Amino acid sequence: MVTNFAKITLILKHVCIMDRQNLIFALVCGFILAIFCSCFRKFERPKWDTDLLTPIAKTKLSIDNLLKDSLVEKQIDSSYKIVYRQVLDSVSTDTIVPLNGKEYVKSILLKDFELNSSSVYYKLSLGQVAANAGPPLSFIIPLSNGQRISIPQPGYLGLKAGPVTLNADKIFSSADVLSGRLEILIKNQLNFTITNITYNIKNTVKGDILGTKTIASIAPGESKIEEIDLSGKFIEGFLDFNVTNLDIPGTAPNRVLIDTAKGLDLTITARNLKVSYAQAIFPKQDVVNDTIFTEITNLGDKKLKRAATKSGFVDVTVESTAPDTIFFKYKIWDAKIGNDTFVVNAKTLPAPEGTTSKQTFTYNLDGFDLNLSGENGDSSNFFRSQLIASFDSTGRLVEINGNDSIRITIKVYNVKPSYAKGYFGKTDFKVGPGDIAISTFKGIKSGKLDFDEIKMKLKISNGAGIPCKLILEDISAQNTVSNSSQKLILQNSLDQVSIKGATETPFSFTETNVEINKTNSNLTDFINVFPNKISYTGTLTTNPDGDDGSFSNFLSSESNVVANLDIEIPLSFIATDLALTDTIDFITSSIKTPENIKSGIFSLIVENGFPLSLNMKLYLLDENDVVFDELITTQPVLPAITNAAGRVTEKKYNKLDYVFDQTRFKNIFKAKKILVIADFSTPTDNKFYKLYSDYSIDIKMVGDFKYTLD
Repeated sequence: MVTNFAKITLILKHVCIMDRQNLIFALVCGFILAIFCSCFRKFERPKWDTDLLTPIAKTKLSIDNLLKDSLVEKQIDSSYKIVYRQVLDSVSTDTIVPLNGKEYVKSILLKDFELNSSSVYYKLSLGQVAANAGPPLSFIIPLSNGQRISIPQPGYLGLKAGPVTLNADKIFSSADVLSGRLEILIKNQLNFTITNITYNIKNTVKGDILGTKTIASIAPGESKIEEIDLSGKFIEGFLDFNVTNLDIPGTAPNRVLIDTAKGLDLTITARNLKVSYAQAIFPKQDVVNDTIFTEITNLGDKKLKRAATKSGFVDVTVESTAPDTIFFKYKIWDAKIGNDTFVVNAKTLPAPEGTTSKQTFTYNLDGFDLNLSGENGDSSNFFRSQLIASFDSTGRLVEINGNDSIRITIKVYNVKPSYAKGYFGKTDFKVGPGDIAISTFKGIKSGKLDFDEIKMKLKISNGAGIPCKLILEDISAQNTVSNSSQKLILQNSLDQVSIKGATETPFSFTETNVEINKTNSNLTDFINVFPNKISYTGTLTTNPDGDDGSFSNFLSSESNVVANLDIEIPLSFIATDLALTDTIDFITSSIKTPENIKSGIFSLIVENGFPLSLNMKLYLLDENDVVFDELITTQPVLPAITNAAGRVTEKKYNKLDYVFDQTRFKNIFKAKKILVIADFSTPTDNKFYKLYSDYSIDIKMVGDFKYTLD
């Protein structure tokens, strides 16, 4: 507020520079003014309008606003090109050749395997036969021992011997026999023939006869074998051998040497005994001895000859109700590290009575060379192995139930190859569907571009020794903001790509490149969608021509098939209604009392460094980035000054004015941000214009206000 005193002082300052004539007049006027002012105790504050020039916003639009977050490369002449690279898809060794062996299962009931063929021995001497016969033979034979005598005709007939008890409990103490036999071997160690031998074998305790046999004659040194069928019979661990008739024919006039220690040697052997129940000592014997040809499953028409395992597992599971220890050995003849063959040995614990013992043993199959071509190299997808499972007798008497069982399962699984060779089949692999997010054209709001040169390259790197064919079923550009899309249309069968296999010695990838450009596709229309997403689908076929019988396909740990998509756009173009955008802060902090603004002009100072004419549009945004007002002018921004080659040499200064009144400014003052859109088109001379690294647009907004000061 200007005081009366200040006003008087201001007048006196002017008085000091007046001449004397006017001085008297001035003093009179001053005196009158002083009297007039003294009549009021208080004055109203004076107000007057002034111009206020203040910055509101500023920004700089460059190549980065046109192509945000893209992979932009500067060329030798400092112009730009876009190079966008993206992996479409890849197929690895493990997905092409999964190796899992067909499960091997062996189930055995104890009634299905045979007890050990153990034997018992006994000698029935001539002295025993004579003693059992009574007088006179019981006197004659002992007295003639060591002498040669003539046995009178017709000889000694109807002799008997036994019963002789044989201890068979090392085979079993008792058993219900499902099938099997006793084999009785009798050898005549006497010096004369014996005839009409009839004998039987019976259980010692129960006394039931298991079988009776008759031998017509046995010459000196001769052996005779007879068998007794034990099927369906109960047999004890002690057996009686009983001779019910034995004839010694006369030898007169010939003499024979009498040796009372010699006689008939007996060997009784249990053969092929299968039991439903027994109390027995488990014999040392193999219950399984199988050669196994394991097939690699899930290979379809693939034919593998060889594989080197990076990792893998072998599980051996043994389930047993047998009351004794089971020993097993599993050997893969066709799996080797150097000269060492894959082999494992283990044992299971006896099953407690009435329960099942189950144990799983897991072994690594890492680092083995697996031959899958067979012993003679004429097969595929198989490897040979051997399983041996056995009892090693503990000498312990146990109960054997015929329903007791042993089940052995072998599983080779999750084998991941580091190398494989053979024929890998004619197989289709789906490529995609997939999406590539692209931010290259994020700063372009709308318009159309015609590029001097544009390329899209499909690069396929094949590290598998497998020829392939790629069918490009669909490649589409999509702009999800404008809800527009464009399918890429390829000519000259570019959608069918033949891919050679990698070379093995020395190992090297093969590279297949498919160049897509303006002449063999609708690539310009494709790019003019200004996509933020590219969608694709396709099919990769291995060995498209089928099996040629060479088995030359190979895969190594380095093998994979990778498809890359490269987009290369030199920024030399013709533009129609192309829009560049940027959002800047609206600075109002310098205006302390905006309500004092009566009217004014927003001036947009544009120093255009592009060789393009621009139309500027400003949109006011609230705190939620919602447009609520706009500042539009038809005044164009003139292009920069260029030389004869079209290269910008000097920026062009432009000033655009936006007039407003006090009512509208109150609305404008609510803005938090300004959305700047620069629409441009290249001149209609059909020339292609390049963008260079030093091209930019400097934008500054200032406010020229009519401001009321108190």
